[in-house]
Order: sequence, then structure tokens, then C-alpha cells
Amino acid sequence: MKKLINKLKNQTDSAKERTTVKNINITVGNKSFTATLEDNDTAKALVKQLPLTVDMSELNGNEKYHNLSGNLRADRSISPDRSDRIHKGDLMLYGNNCLVLSYKTFNTSTAM
Repeated sequence: MKKLINKLKNQTDSAKERTTVKNINITVGNKSFTATLEDNDTAKALVKQLPLTVDMSELNGNEKYHNLSGNLRADRSISPDRSDRIHKGDLMLYGNNCLVLSYKTFNTSTAM
């Protein structure tokens, strides 16, 4: 298991703001990236778990995944433009507890 994501960190310290924040920092090794979250219950549930440090496993040569210890609420709706293509940098929830980070763009028949 390779360590890909060292830390997912909320950009605000206020507990009240934690449920409304839409951007998070993702640190991979010594590089940081800003991720913009969708405005849905699943993203809000993830924000409540931040800060979070995870080790991610390789999957299919195009993404990394980590099974969270608990379930997040999974919104079943997918944007029409996202249903058959995963983009580099997409952070997704597969099922109820599998956090997936794509590092390549690829076509898929699996709906996230």
C-alpha cells in the first residue's frame, strides 16, 4: 500500500463553518491541491470528518482508494457529464465508504 494522500485539511477552523465549506486542501507528499466539493450531503459528511489522514491503495493504474472506517451518506445522483468519464483530480465516494481519488482521466461504465 503506497501512501498517496497525507492529509485532507479543512480550510476553516470554525466548527460552524465546517458544514458550509466547499474547498478543502489535499496534501500529497509535499504538494498541496485545493479541491472544490459538490454541495450535497455526502460532501458535508466528509467535511465533518476533517482533518483526515489516510493511506490510499492503487487501483487500475488510474486512481487511488481508501475505505473509510464509517459510512458517509451517499448521494446517488450523478451529473450527466460525469457518468461515463472520470477526470484527473476527481475525488469521489464509491458505495458508502470508499474514498476514491483519480490521477488520470479515463472512460468508465461504473457510476460513482
